[in-house]
Amino acid sequence: MPTTSSGNKWILLVIDHHKNWVIAEATKDAKAETVAVFLYNKIFLQFGNPVEIIYDRGSQFKSEILKEYLIMQKVKHNLTSAYHPMANVKTERANGVIGKSLTKLAYKHKDRWDRYLNLAVWATRIRKHSVTKV
Repeated sequence: MPTTSSGNKWILLVIDHHKNWVIAEATKDAKAETVAVFLYNKIFLQFGNPVEIIYDRGSQFKSEILKEYLIMQKVKHNLTSAYHPMANVKTERANGVIGKSLTKLAYKHKDRWDRYLNLAVWATRIRKHSVTKV
C-alpha cells in the first residue's frame, strides 16, 4: 500500500477461522512490537487470548520478541508453509477482498486509503460466500 498522509503503510489483519470475523488496522510499520501491540489491544483485550495463531513467514512473525510474547500469553503459534499462501486461505481471501475494496473506495484518494479501511473490513464481514451463500 502507498504511504498515507497519516504515515500508514501497512495493514495488520486477523481473521477468526471459525466465525470468519475480520479485524484489521492500518499501521506505520509491521515490526514485531507493532504486531504485539495490535494483538494485545485489538484481540486479547477484546476477545481474550486465542488458543492458536497461524501466520505467514514474515520476519516480524518469526522474531523472538513476538515468539516470547505469545509464549507468555500462552497462545500456540504456527507458521504457514513456505511459498504456499493457500495454507492460510481465509486470510489470503480476506486480504484480496480488502485490497479490492480499498482500490475502489480510495480510487481518487490513494493517500487516504486508511480512512476507508473500516468500511472495507465491514464489506468483508458481510459478503456472502460464493459456495455456501452464507
